[in-house]
Amino acid sequence: MQHRKSYIATIAGILLFLTMSVTAQPGSITEQSLLDSLDQAKTGERHAFWLKELAFHYKSDRPATAHSYARSSLEIAEQLNNQRAIADALHVEGIVYWYQGKVAEASKAFFKALEIREGINDKLGLARSYNNIGNVFSWQNNFQEAGLYYKRSLNLRQELQDSSGMVYSLASLAEVAALQDDLKEAQHYGLQALDLARQIQKPDAEAFCYEHLGQIMLSKNQLNEALNYFLDAASINREIGNQNQLAENLLEIASVKALEGAYAAAIDSLYESVEISRVIDANDLEAEALKKLSLNYAALEQFDSAYFYAINYQIADEKITGEKQARVLFDVQEQYRSQLEKTGLLLRQQRSNRLLIWLSVAIVALLIFFIRLMYVKNQRLQRTDRKLKEKASEIERVNKVLATQNEDLRNSNDSLREFAYVVSHDLREPLRTIGSFTTLLARRFPNDLDNQSREYINFIVKGTKHMSLLLDGLLSYAKVSNTESLALEPLNLNTVVRNVLEILDAEIEDTQAHIQVAELPVINGNRALLSQLFQNLIANAMKFNNKPEKRVWIRYQDKGDMHQIAVEDNGIGIDEAFKSKVFQIFHRLEKNKYKGTGLGLAICQKIVARHRGKIELESVLGEGTRFLVYLPK
Repeated sequence: MQHRKSYIATIAGILLFLTMSVTAQPGSITEQSLLDSLDQAKTGERHAFWLKELAFHYKSDRPATAHSYARSSLEIAEQLNNQRAIADALHVEGIVYWYQGKVAEASKAFFKALEIREGINDKLGLARSYNNIGNVFSWQNNFQEAGLYYKRSLNLRQELQDSSGMVYSLASLAEVAALQDDLKEAQHYGLQALDLARQIQKPDAEAFCYEHLGQIMLSKNQLNEALNYFLDAASINREIGNQNQLAENLLEIASVKALEGAYAAAIDSLYESVEISRVIDANDLEAEALKKLSLNYAALEQFDSAYFYAINYQIADEKITGEKQARVLFDVQEQYRSQLEKTGLLLRQQRSNRLLIWLSVAIVALLIFFIRLMYVKNQRLQRTDRKLKEKASEIERVNKVLATQNEDLRNSNDSLREFAYVVSHDLREPLRTIGSFTTLLARRFPNDLDNQSREYINFIVKGTKHMSLLLDGLLSYAKVSNTESLALEPLNLNTVVRNVLEILDAEIEDTQAHIQVAELPVINGNRALLSQLFQNLIANAMKFNNKPEKRVWIRYQDKGDMHQIAVEDNGIGIDEAFKSKVFQIFHRLEKNKYKGTGLGLAICQKIVARHRGKIELESVLGEGTRFLVYLPK
């Protein structure tokens, strides 16, 4: 049910945007042009109009600013007693609420605007109000009532010969029919909308109709027809430069191709969608494309690529969640500042009024004066109490929003971590089977295999071992990425490093490495994670070293509020061009010469980050490398 409501709200938002854009004036599509038009407005009516347009412009990205403009437009319209302007301001205020997901407030504003428009017989405004109220009923799953309002909107637009508006009324009827699983009726209205869009030569509306006809065909499992409609929508959006819709079309094309089993073709569409999403900074579309890339590569059994895009999806999803939290905090701050300004003005007015009252009653008896003084103090206490309650209520609301966002982030991380666990564990069994039966084949038929066959078998065995190492690394990376709070304790790093050296004793003896450890501090940290950090760094220092006498130094410096621990070697060093890549997941230098999975340093970076620290790299090619780990005190 929640998924269906989210889908309805998304479609309704698109229809609201397209319906409003039908009457948008040339040059009003940019923020600066809107602000310039507001500055040049010479009458109250034009001032209210451009404030309303600015509110619509900011509706999704800066809702608090949008509300402020909408309220200012409404106040001016009320002062002028301009009923049409009042209804338009309420209409836009309802749209701003709708984009915030505040359906109850949006519905209230829409019905107020409808009442005014009915009183002045504003037919074009009524058509828009009917469509918006239809969206509200559709969101409430009251599809029958929604259909009635959409038909009222369509009838008025037919009467006004508003062809552009008719397209979107027909599209709304198609959507509500599809949501009732009446796909025949949905297709009927969808084709009517498409024919009309072609007649009025409005390519964005035509692309919109193609896209939703494709969704209807997909619901009917008619994949070929759905694909053709999505391709037509993509072609038009590409031609008119509508990059956002083009990125969505490419996602839909990839979904159909994946259902047909054409995973490679789906991947091509997804690559293009990722590129476009990054250009237009559409983080939600980019995340969806990365997620589908991971699934399609997994379907092709190209698991390295699947893991790569799964990790990139996690990063993109975390970025989206962070941006949402930042927008919520920004919105709350703006609302809080606005409330403080209004409260300050009210207090100044009240103080002025009290001064006049005190001057007028100066001759009143002393007893009355004291009664008045007590009354004022009581009023102050009540006002202070009200403000404290309002602030407490606001803080509680913000905390609820942040708690919801944090829960979403935890669920997202848990889902990805569960994915990594499941994939890692489920793939081990087929890997063991491949390795075991390949080895068994070589043992059972030793005389029947030529040298080339034995070489192929050796390749298979090495490949399965490497894949097993990759799975181990991915599992470790997922564990380190756990968002739950770390269990910290006072740790003597001398003891931690000494235990790590005991674990690496065999490698130290094999490489004849000389390891010098300075006196290290006691810090608050997680024993298991810090042990893994030093084990990875020391092991790398010995592995990537071709000197006859291998040396590793572990040093410490006090850096004020940070501990600096350096792990330095006299090994092969790292070229300047590759320094920025060493912490990337699955990135390996000199793959053919040195074994590994490319996850070790990525895990180190995660461990340090989880301790609220940072890790840096200094290196000279051919002379050695020094990793600097900074941990807070």
